[in-house]
Amino acid sequence: MMDEPTNGLDPYWAHRMKEMLLEQKSQGKAIIFSTHSLSLVEDIADDLLFLQSGEVLIYKLVSELRKSFVKHMN
Repeated sequence: MMDEPTNGLDPYWAHRMKEMLLEQKSQGKAIIFSTHSLSLVEDIADDLLFLQSGEVLIYKLVSELRKSFVKHMN
């Protein structure tokens, strides 16, 4: 479980952190993290949960959320 795993890292170490997370994911390990980086979410996460004041606003698969945004943009 991590809070903002790439926050404050220079580009090299942010990339290395992303590689380490992807390696853990490829081994079937669960990764729970909070972030403001949507690119990190797209690259690593399968599920996405948005919270506001402790309440769940959105809980979806990242792929489903991406499809709904693409639909709205066309």
